[in-house]
Amino acid sequence: MNIYLDYFATTPTDPEVVETMLHYFNKFFGNPSSLHRYGTQAKRAVEIATKRIAKLLNANPKNIFYTSGATESINTAIKGLAEIYPKNHFISVKTEHSAVLNTLSALAKKGYKITLLDVDENGLIDLQQLKDSITPQTLAVIIMLVNNETGVIQDIDAISGVCKQHNIYFICDATQAVGKIPVDATKTDILCFSGHKFYAPKGVGGLYIKPGIKISPLLNGGEQQPIRSGTLNVPGIVAMGKAAQIASQKIPDDIQKAKLFQSWLENKFREFDDFFLNGHPIKRVPYVINGGFLRIQAKDLIARLQNIAISTGSACGSGKLSHVLQAMHKNDKQLRSSVRITFGRFTTIQEIEYFYYKLQEVLRKF
Repeated sequence: MNIYLDYFATTPTDPEVVETMLHYFNKFFGNPSSLHRYGTQAKRAVEIATKRIAKLLNANPKNIFYTSGATESINTAIKGLAEIYPKNHFISVKTEHSAVLNTLSALAKKGYKITLLDVDENGLIDLQQLKDSITPQTLAVIIMLVNNETGVIQDIDAISGVCKQHNIYFICDATQAVGKIPVDATKTDILCFSGHKFYAPKGVGGLYIKPGIKISPLLNGGEQQPIRSGTLNVPGIVAMGKAAQIASQKIPDDIQKAKLFQSWLENKFREFDDFFLNGHPIKRVPYVINGGFLRIQAKDLIARLQNIAISTGSACGSGKLSHVLQAMHKNDKQLRSSVRITFGRFTTIQEIEYFYYKLQEVLRKF
């Protein structure tokens, strides 16, 4: 029995999404920038998809722009601001995704000042430390909504308030939030997301950019989008629009089911006295359990579970000790024992029960 419990790495494309996008490969294949019928058909499809995505984000469709995924969105947001505005200081968090941290590292080599905030043992930032880090040269704060390893949710309302008070931009990586929980993009200045995290295919993502914010494009070419040249990925955009439409309807049910799985598994895990949980016990999304059993290292547990897909953390950092958990002050044994279990819309209770049955078999041998 093959079981997939790595939904934070990527999600399977929803069959409804696949069916919708297929027509835009060979039937409605036009370039949306073309003026003939084929082009106008494609343009209309993009407009419909954009409205669906905007609804999911509580945003105006005019403020949605398309990219190849969250990494490009993040690079566009951070580097695009840096190119336009004279201030040279960015504030972020030690537990951000590598797409943020490595982008900021690249800017640091060019002379930009970077401040990375600490987190407490639950993965939450200290708002006072954020306030104390702001200088007259601070251009933007970059903080994710949902952590990609622990599922911890930062207080976006409070962070947004601090940024507005000091007249600095707030960039939010919402990659693990969009399509999973309600998201209000208007609480941010720039919001980044990726389709393959909410049942659309890989290779398409986007940005919400508040009106009036100037962004220097990473790519130069045609004028398909003000901040991003290149022919639009119509099948991908149509797919992400359909995924957004489905998510708008199914988020409440998805959350409720995930809560049941998370609660049931964690109660079972606590029957083992060496179980530990990483992340805030309450301020996190219900789709993830990050923790482990001190008796066994993560790599050994994953190997013995065979046909059950769980991970040690971010797929981008596979094989490395988690920088997220290190920032949360986990000891070496915890770092080496931690796994990330994530479930989603297509996970069944039978799969959860079978996973726990196999897990018991492994743990009782140690």
